[in-house]
Amino acid sequence: MKMYIPCIQKVLYKSSALIERSLSEEGVIKVSVGQEIKPYTELGQTSSQILLSGVWGNVEDIVENQSVLIKSYSVDLHLVISSGLYAEGELIVFPNPSDFIQHQYLEKFAYSLMGKVIYIGNSVSKDVIQLAQKYGVSGIIAGGCARSTFDFAQKSNFFLGLFSGFGNCKTPDVIFNVLSDVSTRIVFVSGQDHCVKIPMPAGFPNINAPLEEPIFKPLERGLKVLILQIPYFGDTGSVLQVDDADNSKVLVKLTTLGETVEVNVPNLLAL
Repeated sequence: MKMYIPCIQKVLYKSSALIERSLSEEGVIKVSVGQEIKPYTELGQTSSQILLSGVWGNVEDIVENQSVLIKSYSVDLHLVISSGLYAEGELIVFPNPSDFIQHQYLEKFAYSLMGKVIYIGNSVSKDVIQLAQKYGVSGIIAGGCARSTFDFAQKSNFFLGLFSGFGNCKTPDVIFNVLSDVSTRIVFVSGQDHCVKIPMPAGFPNINAPLEEPIFKPLERGLKVLILQIPYFGDTGSVLQVDDADNSKVLVKLTTLGETVEVNVPNLLAL
């Protein structure tokens, strides 16, 4: 009898995403309904701001002197979020550095971090969150963190998003690869929707992928999984073999080390 395990629905490809871009105050809108736009198309202007689209798509609707609704394509990355806030900004991707290196990066680029959304690495500490707040960062996303760090972000009403959960959790490769490919692009993060929305151009890879994934996937050879068992907690890998007798144990080849380990069911989530 085939065993099924819960699936983490992390990446959704949207061929019809609506994104609103708003002026900070009443101004002049410079585009029209139906117009095709690109990331550096000027949407509008106030006395102190020039609003660029940041996305590819077509103008769907306009609120006069205030905002533009754009129909676009996107990749949505789902995650656990500390705040119901909405934030947007240029995405900066750190290459999974240590906590010490995170501090160095933030301090080195402090002058240019205002309003940015930063992928900080596999884990994030309370100290790094405090430093990000100090420099005006819009939001931090990471693989995981301690529960106390998440609680601090909640109490501070700071936007912190986690892809894997609490503890020393690695960001799944499929997520990090997407983030790396779109570094420096404007992204939109929604606490209410629990996702990071990344605008994409028409014709991007996987644009015709299913909009929904199953809640459960069959536990079978080749399945990509996230391990929830010490000492491999937070590691990802591929299922090599399932115990045919009772499906209680599986052999998983770890993505990073290439090592094969035995994991007890249900200490697995499908990716």
